[in-house]
Amino acid sequence: MVGLLAACSTPLPPSPQPVVRTPPPSAPGPQGPWLRENARWQPADWADLPGWTQDAPIHAWPALLASCTRPAPGWAATCDSARALQQPDDGKVRAWLVAQLRPWRVTSLDGSAEGLITGYFEPLVPASRIRTREQAAPLYGPPADLGTRKPWYTRSEIETVPAAAAALRGREIAWVADPLDALMLQIQGSGRL
Repeated sequence: MVGLLAACSTPLPPSPQPVVRTPPPSAPGPQGPWLRENARWQPADWADLPGWTQDAPIHAWPALLASCTRPAPGWAATCDSARALQQPDDGKVRAWLVAQLRPWRVTSLDGSAEGLITGYFEPLVPASRIRTREQAAPLYGPPADLGTRKPWYTRSEIETVPAAAAALRGREIAWVADPLDALMLQIQGSGRL
């Protein structure tokens, strides 16, 4: 559900081969198919979404409202409607979603439902600019010799090889409480502190 709402807040890139003009997010009734590069978007029913009747859409509501702080083009009226919903609960949010949004089935151009979808995750991690007792796991800036095209140390070696630790000493940019948060940022490659 959160993925659906996040996708709804992001405008699609211009189509190189438009078949149907992009419908506004709250346009009633089915429209389509809508051809995009390497994909066919077909209107779907809410009942087609696995778990739709069992989900608790109220849990996704804060994400939708957060995406409305800077709505994508064409979403201002939809966001105004979302902000106007009084005392949201699962029933009201579900009814609002059905009235305002439309699910789409995405397939390959040949109709196959198999494919790859990617997303971007930017973790938000509490951090300190100075090491404290609670925040003792370092986040490092790039080592000075990283761009020399020679292999650098692995994450494991950073923890165990004295030369790796020496190369990073003084390059701490922040400290976090949980070493797993530091690992997540290293794997993801970006985040907010």
